[in-house]
Amino acid sequence: MMVLVLPFFYLLLLQASQSGFDFKEAGQFFLENINIFFMSYGLILTLTLFVLSVTGSFIVTEFFSMILFAGLSFANNQKMIARNASIYPEDLSMIKELKLLVTMIDGDAAFKIIALILFLVLLCVGSLIFVKKSIKLKFNKKVYYFSRLGLLICSLTVLYLMSNINESDSIANNLQNKLEIEFVEWSQPENYKTNGFVLAFLNNSKVKAMEEPENYSKKEVNKIVAKYKNLATSMNQERENLSDVNIIYVMSESFIDPSDTDDFYSKSEDAIPFTHSIMEQNTSGRALVSDYGGGTANMEFEALTSFSNYFLQVIAYQSIVSKFDKFPSIVSYLKDSGYETTAIHPYDGNMYKRVEVYKSLGFDQFIDEATIKYDKRLFPEAAISDEAAFEEVLDVLNTDSKAKFIHLVTMQNHQPYGTLYDEQKIEVYPDDDLTEDIRVRMEIYLQGLRYSDEALEKFIDSLEKSNKKTMVVFWGDHYPGQGLFSNIDDEYFQLTHSTPTFIYSNFEKEEESLGTQSLNYLGANVLNQVNAKVTPFYAMLLKLNSEIKGLTKGVQLDKDSAEISNFNEENYPTLKEYEMIQYDLISGNKYSMKEKFYSLEN
Repeated sequence: MMVLVLPFFYLLLLQASQSGFDFKEAGQFFLENINIFFMSYGLILTLTLFVLSVTGSFIVTEFFSMILFAGLSFANNQKMIARNASIYPEDLSMIKELKLLVTMIDGDAAFKIIALILFLVLLCVGSLIFVKKSIKLKFNKKVYYFSRLGLLICSLTVLYLMSNINESDSIANNLQNKLEIEFVEWSQPENYKTNGFVLAFLNNSKVKAMEEPENYSKKEVNKIVAKYKNLATSMNQERENLSDVNIIYVMSESFIDPSDTDDFYSKSEDAIPFTHSIMEQNTSGRALVSDYGGGTANMEFEALTSFSNYFLQVIAYQSIVSKFDKFPSIVSYLKDSGYETTAIHPYDGNMYKRVEVYKSLGFDQFIDEATIKYDKRLFPEAAISDEAAFEEVLDVLNTDSKAKFIHLVTMQNHQPYGTLYDEQKIEVYPDDDLTEDIRVRMEIYLQGLRYSDEALEKFIDSLEKSNKKTMVVFWGDHYPGQGLFSNIDDEYFQLTHSTPTFIYSNFEKEEESLGTQSLNYLGANVLNQVNAKVTPFYAMLLKLNSEIKGLTKGVQLDKDSAEISNFNEENYPTLKEYEMIQYDLISGNKYSMKEKFYSLEN
């Protein structure tokens, strides 16, 4: 009996994790979506029966199931708190980063889940005692083992069939259609909201990295390659080989411009005065980022490879780049131009498979928390400070006279924001819509930004005094999580997905306004700034940038950085060419790679 009842509680728990464990809301959702309930319940029940067939014990099965579903519910709830996004199957690989994940745990949610587990344990134990005393069942050993084998085969068959739900005309897909359940492929937040946690999670369990574009073929790819080879040849007549400018990428953790939110939150002073001043004097704008509250690797993927998350259905670092021996990037472009290439990330280097990814992208060396020389922290439990990270960059830069590309991913301002700094100079004024807990966390976060701003000033001052020609490309990866700016409505998507970006140099160059643009254009921007020769791929990007500045699943921006209403990809031929090339490299036959689309002509 409990084998049938407990899956209902597990299902309710998983769904409630979408809304801060609001069980009333979860129950109401299933009452209004009865077909989704039955299909979801069937999946949880089948999974429980599979575990039972393996263990042969009701007690072991229920305890294992409790841990599994309670753990998944808690993880989903924590991701919702931190990033306002649900757990995807590929997120489960992050369990290896337990050290970082533990620091993000919300105490209230942890208490709720522990209390619920205790309740379920008591319910389970009480029911088993009652059943054991009331019902005496004796099984022949042969019947017992054959029953388990039959249950194993049946449950595995059902789970296998359901795993193919995304395949057209599969049994699961036909059942889904018969129950009039429609997945919202274009928006996963809407998908989880419409179809519930279980079915949306299942929908994401077997997905292609990219959908194949219409008319994909060697002929079509080669046509695009030839077109942009001609454009690159024409552009390069007035450009030079890049060889004497050091280039430093700085992706600053959770770095935003707080003044963008002044209409929503009143603050005592500017948190990033130096950043504002340097943006006024150099090429600058706003980076349109795809994620909120996290997803650093997604922004890093765009900035380094110049490909877009807009077309992807997976996290590129784990699922795509790490499997390549050589993935085209600004790193490989500069390495082919004679640069020494170094990545610096003052944290665990295995996170997001960075060790494998950086090797694929073309980095000569990777300095992480274990190998970094400068490891100062602003307080004992904090991540390595931005000041220390910049000192590491300068150390690498000044090693010898060779041209260098250095890519820094900082960690100082990563959540949680629970420890007060010794100095708290910036005040966030109380507001009726702002809880005291969030207000204090916001002050801590803003003080962290102030320290980052001061570290940046010190770093730039060092470069100003250097005789090495150096360019710094700076951007924030995303807004902070933990609900800090959650009072800003969804209608302000562009605001909460825009961070400061600038291109500084300690030598004279022509300055320009970047507007608001996606990070996939950064590499092309850099080559433009120093008038360097472009590959056919970068020639295509520069053309696309003159038509579409911003490209995320949430919003698209035109050539003037204005939002495009009723966006239709078919109206932008260059975008379709870009999609074809990205598919060809990531999921196709790599015709473009064979045709040297990502290399300079000899």
